[in-house]
Amino acid sequence: MRCARRVGLLGVACLCLCVAPRPARADAAQARAHFDRGRALFEVDEYRKAIGEFKAAHIEKPDPAFLYNIAECHRRLGELPEALQFYRRFLTTAPADDKTRPIVEQRVADLKTVADEPKVAPADTPAAGGQDLSLGAPSLPEQPPTLVQSPGPPRAAPPFYTRPWFLITVGAVIVATAVGIVALSHTPEPPDTALGNQSIF
Repeated sequence: MRCARRVGLLGVACLCLCVAPRPARADAAQARAHFDRGRALFEVDEYRKAIGEFKAAHIEKPDPAFLYNIAECHRRLGELPEALQFYRRFLTTAPADDKTRPIVEQRVADLKTVADEPKVAPADTPAAGGQDLSLGAPSLPEQPPTLVQSPGPPRAAPPFYTRPWFLITVGAVIVATAVGIVALSHTPEPPDTALGNQSIF
């Protein structure tokens, strides 16, 4: 009886491990659709809407390229602190050999320089002679237009032996085999009687 209970508990444990929730897989097709919409919006200077699409793509399939694209949109909108934030996130998540890394490092240096320069408030009244001698806010050095970076190639499908249906099937086979072995190996003991195992005839 104890052995059967143990096998039953072992079977339940195996089944629980096989059915345990697995992390959600990134949806590359959805990410690609968001990227394409974001790129189209970027090309027509709809940077605010493009940011939303690139963020949605990054949520579907995290990729440093989306962070770069978000930073580019913020830079084009003149939102320098946000652009710096996303450029830095790109640098922390992108591989060391990424071809965009030197461009981003230069942009970070340029943006830090612009952000660190003191801003002079415009004068309320023009100086003598009718000329306005106040300094405006420094402008970001003109950067050549950059193409929006596309995400990397989609990942290959995981092997079949990591799929939930395969793991559940293997777990069920293991449990059934264990129960069968226990059932077949259990031989009934002869009853305790005065005659014992002696035949009557």
